[in-house]
Amino acid sequence: MKFIHIINHHSLPTVDRGTTRHYAALPVTYVIVIQASFMRFPSSSLLSSFSPSLNSPTIIMSSHALADALQLSPHPEGGFFRRTHENPLTVPVPFPTSDPTDKTRLASTSIHYLLTKDSPIGHFHRNKSLTYHFHHRGRGRYRLIHEDGRVEEYIVGGDIWAGEKLMWVVEGGVWKSSAVEGAEELLISEVVVPGFEFKDHEFMRFEILKELVGDEKAREWNEFLKAENRQSSK
Repeated sequence: MKFIHIINHHSLPTVDRGTTRHYAALPVTYVIVIQASFMRFPSSSLLSSFSPSLNSPTIIMSSHALADALQLSPHPEGGFFRRTHENPLTVPVPFPTSDPTDKTRLASTSIHYLLTKDSPIGHFHRNKSLTYHFHHRGRGRYRLIHEDGRVEEYIVGGDIWAGEKLMWVVEGGVWKSSAVEGAEELLISEVVVPGFEFKDHEFMRFEILKELVGDEKAREWNEFLKAENRQSSK
């Protein structure tokens, strides 16, 4: 509590060292650093226990209840979503379009997006716009495939000490898939810039996947394609 007192009152309590008078006039940002140097911080596992989270036992709810509470609907990519915001400003379209009269987009759009055990995969697709992603609850794996065939994979979740991502960005034109991994669900928010339009969206076909990553990897990732775009098992 003494640490909170320092932040709120811009002062240091008197200590036997006799050095407080030299620190009291410093800006708050410096005061915090000085006080922190005398503290021994707890381990990461202990520190994480103090962080409020949607995973807290006091507010745990089922994936179905979560979808209902957030008023989510099935998403064509898999999972569930709801658009939460549309920026009313418009901006010029920064990428080629097939319609010469199609010249503007909303500046940004936002959604909640939920994957569950009933619908655990966001199937491979790409958007022309850039997308910011923000983790809220659960854990999942993202796979990105760039146009040159370069692949990125990472886990998104709340364990930042294990390298899990709380926020990540997918550039326009990059193929991506997502899947629940080691959890009941994955809940995130997305902000698309410029705003999302389905005409700027494309689902991946097996032939494209094979061309980018080779036959062996394409067969391994076949399930991450929409059913109608997969290679037949026959």
